[in-house]
Amino acid sequence: MAEKKSSQERGREKVQDLMVDTKFDRLRTPAAKRLLVVLGIASQAGASLLYWFEDSLFIGAGFLGVISVFTIWWLLRLSLRLVADAPDEALDEFQVRQRDRTYLDAYRTLGSLINALGVALMVIVISTDAVTSGSVERYQLSLTFGQITAIIWFVLGSTMLIPNLILAWNQAKRGI
Repeated sequence: MAEKKSSQERGREKVQDLMVDTKFDRLRTPAAKRLLVVLGIASQAGASLLYWFEDSLFIGAGFLGVISVFTIWWLLRLSLRLVADAPDEALDEFQVRQRDRTYLDAYRTLGSLINALGVALMVIVISTDAVTSGSVERYQLSLTFGQITAIIWFVLGSTMLIPNLILAWNQAKRGI
């Protein structure tokens, strides 16, 4: 009877298989990586915009955008041979350093995006008329379900895509 492998062993084998796999070499050229980065940013923005304006488009428009985000994410992972997500044991020292640096840059980028969203919310609140009741100012923000979903998918999609986008862009710059 065959032994069951742990999920960590299966993950390591998957990464090692992908390291030598040549089936997706067309996705691994610098030009293809740049294109995937541009498509990733466009799909992320597009998915959020489709959800934001879904009420005036058609039901399910935002979902189509989310499908494109997941498709680009999957293609990026294949292009990068899962380096951004692989355990240390499956990578060599250079790849570990590259992955760790990518996550530092991704954290900074995501922090900047979240800060920009916070500042935008502050500007919206300050520029909106407040209703004063006693000593408390109250703001009435009116958002649709689609608009709330757009904000949620913007944050979720960003956390999912940014590490792979940064790694792909850095590799494309180096010609890897």
